[in-house]
Amino acid sequence: MFRFTDNVIAQMTRECNCHCSYCYERGIDDAHWKGKRFTVETFKQAFDSYLYYRCILGRIENRCDWHFHGGEVLLLPFDDLKQMFDHIEKRKQMFPHISWCLQTNATLVTDEIAQYFAEHKMAIGFSFDGWSTEDRLPRDKTRELMIRLKDYHDRYGTDFFCLSVLTRKNMEYWFEDMRSVQEFVSGFGINLLCADDTNEDLVPTPDDIWEFWFEPVLQSMLTDDPLRERGIRMGVEKAVQQLCFYSDDALHGNKTGCFDRVCGFGSNMTSLDPDLYAYTCDKYLERGPHIDLKKKVSIFKRDFLGLQQAKSVIDHYQRVFKAEDELHCDTCPANWVCTGECQAYNLSKFGEIRLNRDMCRIWVKAFDFVKDNLEEILLHNTLRLSGQIFGVNPQTIERLNRAGIRLVFDAESNTCRGERI
Repeated sequence: MFRFTDNVIAQMTRECNCHCSYCYERGIDDAHWKGKRFTVETFKQAFDSYLYYRCILGRIENRCDWHFHGGEVLLLPFDDLKQMFDHIEKRKQMFPHISWCLQTNATLVTDEIAQYFAEHKMAIGFSFDGWSTEDRLPRDKTRELMIRLKDYHDRYGTDFFCLSVLTRKNMEYWFEDMRSVQEFVSGFGINLLCADDTNEDLVPTPDDIWEFWFEPVLQSMLTDDPLRERGIRMGVEKAVQQLCFYSDDALHGNKTGCFDRVCGFGSNMTSLDPDLYAYTCDKYLERGPHIDLKKKVSIFKRDFLGLQQAKSVIDHYQRVFKAEDELHCDTCPANWVCTGECQAYNLSKFGEIRLNRDMCRIWVKAFDFVKDNLEEILLHNTLRLSGQIFGVNPQTIERLNRAGIRLVFDAESNTCRGERI
């Protein structure tokens, strides 16, 4: 059960200059969080504690991702943020596989910020929920913002990554909305709306999710211009790996954060708040199991290791495994590709761990799509694999050979693709 925390989400502030009605940050204790932000010193303390943890576990050579998150991160003085980035750069001399990115609503991105990120090869994730919603910004302001971001990309080469929240309000237009900004973004990510009592009518059904998210992305991968959407593409890559190769990655794969089998709660993801509490998930701030990084006690109780050993985290996984057993997840053909559900949402909304059988049906349908269209997917995409590859599946190789396709595996980049023989 023990997993290594290779993804840290630092909640730099909970304050934001936008007030989206469907944001999962709604309902937090605004009075408690008002004015609370990471300082340069608290950031250094948290970051160095994390590196110490990696040293203990011998994880110096393993990749880790540090996410600057909010609230709106750019409400912090940019000079403070640059000092934090410089601290990471210094530590990279010993920990060369650290990467980091910043998530923002992009309204506060300036020429200086865009140029700085381009020069330091840092990615900016920005929020864009399409042209059909004016919840975040008025439509004309959204258009102005997208034009400005494209200009930064063209002038400086700034790397932008787009994150969207899929709702029943924007889902019908989502695919074309993403296409409209694909020219200047390196990829897309989708989050499903976490409903509360005020917005349940905006939550897409599993059939909506298939029609407006899964199927368009899957169909695009049969062309020479696939939509660069992270979640479904990761599922496709896992399905191809399952069909084509024998590997040591049959259970967890390279999924990160929420993209873990059922939930990354307290295992491969940790969240930090400005008070230097470490939580199991950024959606669990104020509610979930946590440890205080400021307390000078035993290392197994004060640092990230302590969080993973917490009884509440272990109990959580036992409940998740029980829910999996009830649905016979271990025998499901889509076991590899399924990302399950947000259990932070389920616990806060329903008070229990649960798995949606209707979403199981959708993930099986996605796996069957990859299985039925394997040849075309391999011909039109270079797919990233995970873990150590031990060999190829002879039945799949025979199938590809009959179709006149050779499977090409690049060990250096750990990718595969198909070529016409």
